[in-house]
Amino acid sequence: MFEHFILKNFRCFAGLHLKQLGRVNLIAGKNNTGKTALLEAIHLHNNPSNCQLPVLINKLRGIAEPEKAFSNMVGWLFYGRHPEVGLELSSFDEKGINRTLSVYLLDGTTARERFPEAVKELMEAFPEGQWHIVLGGLVMRYEQTSEQSRFSWGAPNRIGVGMTWVSGRISWSIPSIFLASGMSSPEQEVKFFGEVEVAKRQEELLPALRILEPRIQKLSLAPLVGDPSLYLSRPVSSLSPQSSASSGSPTAAAPQSDEAVLHGDIGLPRLIPIPLMGEGIRRVLSIVLAIANAPGGIVLIDEVENGLHYSVMKDVWRAIAVAARQMDVQVFATTHSWECIQAAHRAFKEAGPYELRYHRLDRQDESISVKSFDERMLDAVENSDLEPR
Repeated sequence: MFEHFILKNFRCFAGLHLKQLGRVNLIAGKNNTGKTALLEAIHLHNNPSNCQLPVLINKLRGIAEPEKAFSNMVGWLFYGRHPEVGLELSSFDEKGINRTLSVYLLDGTTARERFPEAVKELMEAFPEGQWHIVLGGLVMRYEQTSEQSRFSWGAPNRIGVGMTWVSGRISWSIPSIFLASGMSSPEQEVKFFGEVEVAKRQEELLPALRILEPRIQKLSLAPLVGDPSLYLSRPVSSLSPQSSASSGSPTAAAPQSDEAVLHGDIGLPRLIPIPLMGEGIRRVLSIVLAIANAPGGIVLIDEVENGLHYSVMKDVWRAIAVAARQMDVQVFATTHSWECIQAAHRAFKEAGPYELRYHRLDRQDESISVKSFDERMLDAVENSDLEPR
């Protein structure tokens, strides 16, 4: 697990240092303080071998085909839109390992001047004419304790369609799943559920789902029966290492009648499609499926309370805590809700061990600062009239 995480020159952050991270980290702050950007930074850092992610991560913000505006989309990753300065995303884990991802958007001349050996290796890896480093592109450098730096490169193709990428052999790989603020795509739910079902671990999911639907007995994959037009398109709101490189559209197509969809058995004569059981149960299902599919890794949840009534939040946090411990997963989640923060605090106090950290982002002029709260500090806030969000 990460104990510290540092951002430099990323999106709205000139610099930010998150300290004393817990297994579950709840992040709050007013609008435009960088909560989602912080999750994006962690996700990019965790996926060094996915060199398309700096471009495609913009799909989470509703950009349908960010690769068609490569320089513009990548440019917005950098604080003040100064890509030549570069950005750095660094982690320090409990084993003392430091990992740093540095990203630059450079023209060919500057790339040769700064990273001559890496450029030479890149040019030698391609037949003449297949790589146009003269036009520059995205340069990603990876550094890890006791290992030499490695590089990946990406740039638009000569014909202006698609991207050309070459990736170095990166030694670190951290399972990382990003759940955006909307509903996850049915395709991702099916994929993640399939992994759990093959491992015979479905029973681990049911306690969390019973918080919202006590009657649920089993989950099943089954084709839709009847009119598929009943299932409306929804935004694709999740991006994982597996899906980030292949997602081609910001909307999920309506399921067809022969497609497998998750169903729930609540004791009725027929199974009920999960999409018809409400946003709350889908949100809980997407969270526990993500945790189950990221053993030893990280799950990032934007606006975790979406679709959930405040009265069930404490039980949901208990379920998240249990699942995270079982899978050795570290969770980062954003929220706007004091009820959500309070529910998480109480859930960890009552169930233990207390593995929650709360981090509040504040904007002061052009800078963003962070204040972190442990159990004692949250106790004091709860018993006062202070505004913790």
